[in-house]
Amino acid sequence: MPREDVDAVRRIWADFGRLRFPAEAFDDGAEWHTASDEPDAGTYRGPAEIGRMLTESWALFRDRYSLPDEFIDAGEWVLVPFRGGGKWRASGMPVDFEETHAYRVSAGKVVEVREYRTRDEALQAHPAAS
Repeated sequence: MPREDVDAVRRIWADFGRLRFPAEAFDDGAEWHTASDEPDAGTYRGPAEIGRMLTESWALFRDRYSLPDEFIDAGEWVLVPFRGGGKWRASGMPVDFEETHAYRVSAGKVVEVREYRTRDEALQAHPAAS
């Protein structure tokens, strides 16, 4: 994986940390596959639909955070294990979780994202991780 692709994913996460969806970093045909146990489970296509899905999920929280633990070069994928959470907007109850996202980048833009519940699950799905 070219270093530029890992850096592109780092920049995306910097934007996510500011609750900004960088539509320009996603290919027009990009697909985001949510984890199958999510309430909104499915595949979201294109920057507009992906951005809408993310901003709607971010809006469920107050004091929301997403902190990447590392950026793993997994061949054609970049794996990002992270910790996230905040307080549910409706109840104020705190929520904390860990998840891993896998990003496939082509020509400097994200073309696919897959969500995994654990780092190990993502590493099994993408064994080329160095």
